[in-house]
Amino acid sequence: ASGSGDNAVRLWRALQGSCEHVMAGHGDAVTGVCFEPNGKRLISGSLDGTARLWMCASGKPGKEFKVGDPVTCVSFNPNGEIVVAGSQNKCIHAFNAHTNQKLFVCEGHTGSVHCLAFHPKTEWMVSG
Repeated sequence: ASGSGDNAVRLWRALQGSCEHVMAGHGDAVTGVCFEPNGKRLISGSLDGTARLWMCASGKPGKEFKVGDPVTCVSFNPNGEIVVAGSQNKCIHAFNAHTNQKLFVCEGHTGSVHCLAFHPKTEWMVSG
């Protein structure tokens, strides 16, 4: 999957190099994409201040998470229950992937958050 300055997310067939779906809905550049661990959904983040879920099989949109500040990166936790979005406001915003409920905000960076990753077997998350 890829995101770009045309505000769209593209899902690619990697071995063929062909685009399977073009997913539109963001109001500004897409700055991050990440597959759910089970591969059924992906999340995208955008400078429009939102993160969005997409169904991989159909390309249809799912839930939208309102961060409020430009989103710079996104990730799923290992069981796909939590989505996180790093933002230009120096924070990481965590949401329940099923209910949209904001769970917590991690503060501590002194600049924009540009990357996020979860350890595949523990509760650890790293950001930069």
